[in-house]
Amino acid sequence: MSKYEHLLQPLQIGNVVLRNRIFTAPMGLHALQGGETYPTEAIIAHYANKARGGAAVVTCSGTGATPNINKDTEHMSYNLFEGHSQHYLAQLADAIHFYGAKASMEIQGAFTSEGYDVCAGMPIRRMGPPGGGGSGYSGIKPSSQNKPMGGGYAVAGGNNGPGGPQDGPVSKEMTVEVMNEFADNLADQCEVLKKIGFDMCMIHMAYEMNIFSRFITPYTNKRTDEYGGSMENRCRFLNMCFDRIHERCGKDFLIELRMSGELPEHCGFTNEDAVEMAKCLVGHLDILHVHAATGWQAHPMSFEPDTPNLWMAEAIKKAVPEMTVLTIGGYQDLDEIDDIIASGKADLVSMARGWLADPELGTKAYEGRGEDVVPCVKCMRCHDSACIDGITFVCTVNPKIGIEHNLEKVEKPIKKVKKVAVIGGGPAGMEAALVAAERGHNVTLYEKSDKLGGQLNFADYAKFKRALKKYKNWLVAQVGKAPIKVVMNTEATKEMLVEEGYEEVLVAIGADPLVPPIPGSETTVTAPNVYGHEDELGEKVVVIGGGQVGCETAYHLAQLGKTVTIVEMQPKVAPDASASYRNRLIRFMDMEEKLSICVDARCKSIGSEVVYTDKDGNDVSVPCDAVVMAVGMRSKQAAAMKFYAPEYRMHLIGDCEKTANVQKAVRRAYSVAVSI
Repeated sequence: MSKYEHLLQPLQIGNVVLRNRIFTAPMGLHALQGGETYPTEAIIAHYANKARGGAAVVTCSGTGATPNINKDTEHMSYNLFEGHSQHYLAQLADAIHFYGAKASMEIQGAFTSEGYDVCAGMPIRRMGPPGGGGSGYSGIKPSSQNKPMGGGYAVAGGNNGPGGPQDGPVSKEMTVEVMNEFADNLADQCEVLKKIGFDMCMIHMAYEMNIFSRFITPYTNKRTDEYGGSMENRCRFLNMCFDRIHERCGKDFLIELRMSGELPEHCGFTNEDAVEMAKCLVGHLDILHVHAATGWQAHPMSFEPDTPNLWMAEAIKKAVPEMTVLTIGGYQDLDEIDDIIASGKADLVSMARGWLADPELGTKAYEGRGEDVVPCVKCMRCHDSACIDGITFVCTVNPKIGIEHNLEKVEKPIKKVKKVAVIGGGPAGMEAALVAAERGHNVTLYEKSDKLGGQLNFADYAKFKRALKKYKNWLVAQVGKAPIKVVMNTEATKEMLVEEGYEEVLVAIGADPLVPPIPGSETTVTAPNVYGHEDELGEKVVVIGGGQVGCETAYHLAQLGKTVTIVEMQPKVAPDASASYRNRLIRFMDMEEKLSICVDARCKSIGSEVVYTDKDGNDVSVPCDAVVMAVGMRSKQAAAMKFYAPEYRMHLIGDCEKTANVQKAVRRAYSVAVSI
């Protein structure tokens, strides 16, 4: 009997059989795309790896009848109505099918004549205006030759709630004729998807995002005809669209709807309303995908509960058992997922970041190896690198992300088994040792302390870093299981390495905290040395340095009840953090009443009080019991270079080569180890 018998149990929906209960959620892959109107080789390989890894359904992102990627928005689109795009999309579906998964495509929108919305008088957004956020429907209906007709305004793009964009001309109320035009175009897209091999589609209506959401919420739907008023009426347009797709594509082409289980208060759409909506969709929709209220809540980090959206899916499933319900948001623990399905809280679970961290997640489920799943650290570098501010797609814990289409070139079989030494048991050292050992080399890992983990050991003390702690513990456990000789409490030397006959030496001895020459700085505590010694700091603490490390240290101390002041010389804090993580960190820092932030503040002296000069040139004093220095790290390059000997080849990896974040350290460790 399988250890995960419930999540691996096949599910039949009509005549369609899903091989298990775990889906991959769509996410933007902009950094794997250039100006192409079709999926690139890199994107096809990325999705194929998820199918190979055991997913039941691989959901791709980025379709719609829009011509090419809209550079002004977060979302890209493939041109479904061009023949050459269809060829590549067919290859994408075929690659997914090759490994036994179903291929689904997220649909962001459909097209109608220009200027219509659920009601008259609503602002109409162009695709991606300055200050906007999110995609919608272009309002350009393509002809069979894909020539645009109409004006080019978004019928329902973005968030027009409080604080949302309100620019552009105002709409005309959608007539039944225009609704049918919209439904026909949606069905047109699905017909193309079916023709080129896709099995299903996922229509996105979460986060007040588009026309469907605007029909559902009383905040935007003020209609007095049969499409407004009651929930049954407000669902009429959705069901029209779903029925049109099934009429044209058949019942075996499944439709999944991504909705928010509740919306922000101003929308007037609660989880109770979501339950009523689900009742109205029975018989029209195949899978109801229950998501968060807003986009930022859709990606829970360690600041929040691990699976904050489950309660909404559970409420819907309990009240509407005949609806197939999927839950998403922070899942990756196979035991937890199996329990969710076994207890009937949801029928299916979907993951985005979980599959990035470990594309073999499904395979490990079949093998009963949940403890070997690479934990996602919930840093959001994947999301930000893929579609916000990055130019290369990365994952902190999976160094293969972004190069999956080149792995056959990168991971060539070894020509000779070598004797390899890794110096340092931090994340870079452990990753390098694991990769080298997996490739078949004889590996010894030296650690001068009595504990593996390096700089990641701070996560044992900060509760909001529990995901990073889990990853650190995973690395330690994997080293323990691998054929790696671990030598603790030993400071390796060049002479020792030469005597042992090593052929390759990977030096991963890290970096030291910087302490600038500020009067009184010799009395400070560096940020890494705070953790585990918090009680020694007193009640009033000043943190010098407002980068990500300084902010996290300050937040950790504030959570313990201390009064904390950050003094940062730059105009903003945490500029080195990824955009999404920074926003979340600052949001939670703002909730701590005892935490203050002083920017444009240059520290002048340190003692029983910290004196800094503000942007106006005034000296300001902050009384304190202790001062924490968090102004950066200095690479141990000089110490690392002392390991050089002509008898072996030496490599510097991790912070001792160049100080960076965990993602870059792990990627460099992998690239060196896989080249040996």
